[in-house]
Amino acid sequence: MRCGVLAGLCVALVGVCVHVPKPCEAHLELVAPILKKLTAQWKADKMSLLGHKCHYYGTLTGTGVKQYYYGKFSCPGLADFSGMSKAKDKLESMVAAAKDFLLQAFKLGIIKLQDAVSWLEAKCLGLGC
Repeated sequence: MRCGVLAGLCVALVGVCVHVPKPCEAHLELVAPILKKLTAQWKADKMSLLGHKCHYYGTLTGTGVKQYYYGKFSCPGLADFSGMSKAKDKLESMVAAAKDFLLQAFKLGIIKLQDAVSWLEAKCLGLGC
């Protein structure tokens, strides 16, 4: 009888561990909406994230079909690192660099889930967000 109960508890525990999202995976759902908002800000030339001004720098290198934008996305007041990218299109390069930045910031705990949700719910596109 005891073995059956113990086995049942082990199965239940494994089931809970498999079905509960890991903290590092929960932020993945927020990356796409954050990128959408940052892209709109970039097009309006007013990028900010969680109240910090952000910058994108893109450098076009190469010639002909071998041209690429090497991108760098940073938010100096928020984090001391940058997101990096390489893409054929300037917008694609900005989005990829911003995504790289966001993934690093979430992984390091610089951006908290609740802060990201609150920022997404804010209805502004400027430094007030």
